[in-house]
Amino acid sequence: MVKDVNIDLDKLPSVAIVGRVNVGKSTLFNRLIEEKKAIVSNIPGTTRTSNEGLVLWQGKYFRLIDTGGLTFEDEVPLEKDILKQSQRAMKEADLILFLFDGQTDVMPQEKELAKFIRRIINKPVVLVANKIDSTKIESELLSGDWPKLGLGQPFVVSAASGRNVGDLLDHIYSLLKKTKNRPKNK
Repeated sequence: MVKDVNIDLDKLPSVAIVGRVNVGKSTLFNRLIEEKKAIVSNIPGTTRTSNEGLVLWQGKYFRLIDTGGLTFEDEVPLEKDILKQSQRAMKEADLILFLFDGQTDVMPQEKELAKFIRRIINKPVVLVANKIDSTKIESELLSGDWPKLGLGQPFVVSAASGRNVGDLLDHIYSLLKKTKNRPKNK
């Protein structure tokens, strides 16, 4: 995160990263804010509270919110709190990044989240396939069921390696330029 920034955070647009557990939300969050603020782990449910940071791209800032992973299972500890935090982040955000693991098939949790987003959310949503480290994995993804979620064609990235992250940021900025709160200079 950039230090000594004199910006009214309430006037910055915000982007929320949502998705099920272990799809790489915190890894993408850390990559975009260029800081290791969020804990990254292979243990499902590591992120239980939202993290916030500033992203600087093309000389302008926006707020980024990392949310806990959703399971939509009541027996999971803190699931109700994580769901409430995710819903709050999506409501507050000007744009939503729906992140999923591009090396897996569509999971029931993603169908549930897509249904919620289509029913409730009236703002831009970018479907983002993470863990796409090669063109071979990318071609396998594009033949899958992800477009059937009704959120458009997935944008492919690898948060761990940085593959296509700059292109994702360009896309985010093009969408944020159309919102009430636009990215701001220092």
